[in-house]
Amino acid sequence: MTNSKASKEKLSYYTSLGINTDSKYFRRHYRRGLLNEIDIDYVKEIQEYYRKHLNRTIDPVTHIAYANLTGMKDVRIIPQEFFRKDILKMFNDYLMTDIYRDKALYDLMFDTEKQAYTVIKRVRGQYYNHDNVTISVSEVFNILNDDSEEYIIKPTDTNNGIGIKKIKVENRKLYIDDNLVTKDFLDSEYGYNFVVQRIIKQHENLAYPHPSSVNTLRMVTIRWKNKIENLYTFARFGHSGDIKDNAGSGGVVVGVKDDGSFMDYGIQASKFIYEHPTTKIKISELKNVPNFEEAKKFVRELHSKVLHHNYVAWDITIDENGNPVFIEANFFGSSWVNQIALQEPMFRCKTEEILEFIAENREKVNQLDIKSLAKKRNSRARRERRKLSERVEELEQKLVIKKEKLKKLKKINRLNKEEIKRIKNSKSWRYTQIFRKI
Repeated sequence: MTNSKASKEKLSYYTSLGINTDSKYFRRHYRRGLLNEIDIDYVKEIQEYYRKHLNRTIDPVTHIAYANLTGMKDVRIIPQEFFRKDILKMFNDYLMTDIYRDKALYDLMFDTEKQAYTVIKRVRGQYYNHDNVTISVSEVFNILNDDSEEYIIKPTDTNNGIGIKKIKVENRKLYIDDNLVTKDFLDSEYGYNFVVQRIIKQHENLAYPHPSSVNTLRMVTIRWKNKIENLYTFARFGHSGDIKDNAGSGGVVVGVKDDGSFMDYGIQASKFIYEHPTTKIKISELKNVPNFEEAKKFVRELHSKVLHHNYVAWDITIDENGNPVFIEANFFGSSWVNQIALQEPMFRCKTEEILEFIAENREKVNQLDIKSLAKKRNSRARRERRKLSERVEELEQKLVIKKEKLKKLKKINRLNKEEIKRIKNSKSWRYTQIFRKI
């Protein structure tokens, strides 16, 4: 299969295996050649396993791609689409997520000093200092000139590292790349919602592969059977001198074992690598995550403050003194990069009981969410949007009808004009002209 698009015969074959060939996951794995080899017996085992524990079959595309990439076959692998649409919906209340997306509120929501230090924040156009006291624009520049020599600026209402840049202070002027930072520059480039934070001095073990970026740990916790537990951890390292470590931007992902040691390989763009692509440092040379047990305890404590979400992916770094530092909380995520980085199912030994829990409570989740005021308001908003959409569609149909009528009238008018012109040019018209003057 050399073409990026599958033939009709191939699509039909994939569909017969239960694969949704319209999904983005299929397209990605197909382009990467991860669906070339398929073990039919393995696909049957997958479906039997999910029928037994979930009372339904699933799309096996993640399993097949995982097996082709890692050489390992494990029916407990969690499919990407199923994770996003079913598991996360069961664990988390999506409608209660918005407030956690605003990074400007982290210092208010999470009562810990072990988090990125926000020097300045802007919320809905208003500037605040570290103590959340409103300040003027002139005070913003005075504070930034006096507090540190460099900062990180990030939008507070975006994800995936969008807009994150470094600010440098030189001769009491601020620069992002080669651009002088002014009020107008901040207005045009960052708008009304962003934070400016001190740069975290990270531990040498995390900085070692790529010192230019703040390298982080993605530490996942779940609330399960009235207990918050650590699920898995992987590290993310930047590349090419970029300050971001985001995996979606080409960053390197390395799995972290339960004892804080790293796997001896990394993942970049769904490919195995054994050295950092920029610094050429061998992945096997990475030293353990400092104070890993303390970091695991730290994220469990953070999760205890989050009540509407039972699955949280924390972005944590380790500072120069070995202390965990909270950067961001995420309530979505992937079941692909984590499982190939760790080469095991994301829910490990809990997979079967979690699947069975979802099977038993699939209908209940809708009842849980519909009870919330946010859900009711959202349902009302959807109804209003639907009514508005129907009204727009009705008006558009009326407009089409009116346009057709107008078109017909114009045609009639044109024909009438042509007929009048023909009559006026006729002999009878000329011969009777004298009578029209009488």
